[in-house]
Amino acid sequence: MIFLPETNEQVGGSLIMDDIFISYSHEDHLTAKKLVKLLSETYDNVWYDGRIAPGEDWEQEIMDRVRTCDHFIFLISRDSLASPWCQREYEEAERHHRHIIPILVRGAPINEHAVSHWQILNKSDGV
Repeated sequence: MIFLPETNEQVGGSLIMDDIFISYSHEDHLTAKKLVKLLSETYDNVWYDGRIAPGEDWEQEIMDRVRTCDHFIFLISRDSLASPWCQREYEEAERHHRHIIPILVRGAPINEHAVSHWQILNKSDGV
């Protein structure tokens, strides 16, 4: 199981829930969907691009979600490290000081990547 730091706060009579954004390569979509399902059992606001409705400006929606999320989960694989779009999401999360949680889902050479300074959760044996 993956637990995130507690940053929820009580406001008035309601609980403000953390927003979790999942960044992944589409080659890892099955793993991403499995993680969304798993995290949704505990957290209310788990978001990935599979939630974009037809007709929405997908690029704007993704970047807005990255900018406003509390936790940015980056699923690391060779494909996500090679993806210009995943890199753009990651850079935007860093620029906005999001809490970044890198999760290794498939073997990847991360020594040269910007994410290499973060503690990485190794789930290459399965989520």
